[in-house]
This record gives sequence, structure tokens and C-alpha cells, in this order.
Amino acid sequence: MLCWTKDPIKQPMIMTRDKQLKKDAVEMFKLVLQYMGDRKTKFKEDNAIALEITSRAWEKKGLRDELYIQLCRQTSGNDRPKSLEAGWELFTIALAFFPPSNKFRTYLEGYLWRHVERSALIKGVPVEVYAQYCHKKVERMALTGAKKGLKKPTLEEVVHAKKAPFNPSLFGTSIEEVMELQAERFPGKPLPWVVETLSETVLRLQGPQTEG
Repeated sequence: MLCWTKDPIKQPMIMTRDKQLKKDAVEMFKLVLQYMGDRKTKFKEDNAIALEITSRAWEKKGLRDELYIQLCRQTSGNDRPKSLEAGWELFTIALAFFPPSNKFRTYLEGYLWRHVERSALIKGVPVEVYAQYCHKKVERMALTGAKKGLKKPTLEEVVHAKKAPFNPSLFGTSIEEVMELQAERFPGKPLPWVVETLSETVLRLQGPQTEG
């Protein structure tokens, strides 16, 4: 069952009695196919499709586990490199906004970890990099929860999340993530690098003597 397909699904992959949720899940799978290049789309750019997918799951919690199981399926047995990488991109994007439920988290962590342990490249796609990044995100989000605030995901956030596995930033991340990055870039610094840099800049510009 959990194997890539180019065809739309007729029923959600997670059983539900909610008729509207069933319809939404089927429609979301079509969007996943479109983002991965396995189905024609009316959207002008891929990022807009990713934003639509994450916005729907952001607004309706019942779609979140459904999205993750759909992505597990579409990144399993997928011999199309572009499609495969797009599926992993969607994993990283979705995990920037919301975690799986507690019931589904163990399954998702197991799925991601299996791909961490596999070879670095699958069909030329750096699956190990994506899987390791996503696995860490799931672990952290189990503690921090979904993206804070009432605003829906934005296109800018989607683009940032898409690049995150290969362009980690010291900004817009948790203190734990900052210190992990710092250990690689600035070993030996006990305090967050950005705090030291800002403090030094304030002192250099005579901030303590400046009003306002």
C-alpha cells in the first residue's frame, strides 16, 4: 500500500468517518502529485502548490497525519528523481509548520530514521540529508508543538523551509538549533554567537551612552 503512485487516491489513507475530511484528503493528494510533478497543475510555480498544501493542513489538524502518510507513500519506491526530491521537500516544508500527532509520530520517526541509515544518495537525490533534517525536526516539534501564532504559512516561509536542510540559519530557529549550528561553525564559544556579536556592536557604537 505504501508505494509511490501516479494515480489519485479515491479514499484517504487514514480511515475517518468525516465526509468532508475524506474529500479534503483526496484533494490534498492531488496537490501532492502536482507539486511532485506527477500530475498537471494550474499553479504557475511549485512554491505556490506547497503553500496551498501546508495552509490546508495548518487550518485543519485532521489533515496533518494524512499529509505525512501520503508523503511516506510517495517517497517509497519512487524511481523518478525529480518527483522523489520534491516529495522530501514537502516533508521539510510541512515540518516547518506542524508536527504529526502523538499517535503517528512514532511511525514517522521510524520511517525517517530508516532513510537516515540508508545510502547518502538514492537515484541521485540526497535522501539521507532530508531524512536526517526531518527526523530532528520531528523530535524537536514533539516538545515545541506547531508554528506559533495565528497567521497561516506564508510563501516566504515556505521558500525558507524548502532550503533549510542545505542552508541552515542561525536566525529563526530555536536556541538548541542555534547551539548545534554554532558547535560546527564556531566551536569553543559558550554563548550564542549572535548574542556576543550584537553585544560587541552595541558597545563599539557606544550604545550604553546613547539615549532612546
